[in-house]
Amino acid sequence: MNKIQISLILLIIGIIACKKDSIQYPITYSSYSISGANIKVYTRDGEITSTALVSNVFAHYQSYLTNTVSADISGKFIANYISSDSVELTINNIKEDKRRSIHELAGMVYWEKQDTAWTGRAPFWDMDYLFQYLPLYYNKYNAPAGSGYYQYVKSRDCFFITKNRGDLNLPMFDFVQIISEYNFIQSTKGINNSFNKDGLINFFAGYNNDTILIQSYTVKMH
Repeated sequence: MNKIQISLILLIIGIIACKKDSIQYPITYSSYSISGANIKVYTRDGEITSTALVSNVFAHYQSYLTNTVSADISGKFIANYISSDSVELTINNIKEDKRRSIHELAGMVYWEKQDTAWTGRAPFWDMDYLFQYLPLYYNKYNAPAGSGYYQYVKSRDCFFITKNRGDLNLPMFDFVQIISEYNFIQSTKGINNSFNKDGLINFFAGYNNDTILIQSYTVKMH
């Protein structure tokens, strides 16, 4: 390799390094819209595909779902990138005490808490198989007899984010669990994850649910 080739290689390396160093922090992203709202209804027999039936179920239970049309999402999520691997989060005007670390894996961005937490789970309440993503640090342990739990989870909480043309997108879904026999309804709004419909096989096997209503949507940040 002659001197000219070596000089060219060094020049290219220098240009790449300069581009990397040219990113100026902090960089702030703020939520500004909700898009891609989609309703799915499932029973033990599978997904309901009738548009009329899905519309009827939605009309009956929409009070348990996020209003993706009128919800004011502006500024509800604020991510302040301090560096390429550190972010400060403010959610509903409350700033988290500690910065989170930033990791990227297989096209997914993880905002991971520094602290590890233990969570006890009651019998028959394991929704992991309904999620496409789990925290990077996540371990399950059997709970001792008499503890009131059947399982403990040791993990570091994560937000899950995808990138799209300079925007950051938070995949979200609302979950409504219905047991008509007991007139039982339980809902969870704003779960930051993507719904894994394949996990419903396990969910219906372990519970007396007859209907599951899912609303998926995306919170966009720029």
